[in-house]
Amino acid sequence: MPVGVYPHINRPKHSEETKRKIGLANRGRKRETGWKHTEEAKRKMSLAQKGRIVSDEAKKKISEGHIGKKASDETKRKMSIAHGFEDNHRNWLGDEVGYSGVHRWIVKWKGKPSVCEICGTTTAKRYDWANINHTYRRVLEDYIRLCTSCHRKYDILNNNFPNNYKK
Repeated sequence: MPVGVYPHINRPKHSEETKRKIGLANRGRKRETGWKHTEEAKRKMSLAQKGRIVSDEAKKKISEGHIGKKASDETKRKMSIAHGFEDNHRNWLGDEVGYSGVHRWIVKWKGKPSVCEICGTTTAKRYDWANINHTYRRVLEDYIRLCTSCHRKYDILNNNFPNNYKK
């Protein structure tokens, strides 16, 4: 093996006494954590990446590199904002969201229902989130869990049934 090619292999090991002295000398020192990029440098790096096309092979490799890694709560929050699940995101519709959008929002915050609040059944094939006052706003308290049978009865009782429903 040529000398100097692998310097970490060829150098002598530190004795215990030398390690102790190095440790004492480094006490209280702050570790080098690198440098911060200037705002100008960040802007240039951002512009350099705009419009970059990533191949399917590269995307697959990136995806495989993330297998088994757990994202921190802070990272999950940032991803949530980036993907439009936050009130201040440009795609957020607020109360102007449609019927299916508000139901997806309810499932996100309350989960999938598994028991009917009227008849108490837990064996129904399907459960729905029913809007109590039929305004379909983003108010969690305006929704109750119902089995499909009770949901239909509830809507008929409150004169809120689809146009194609036969009386």
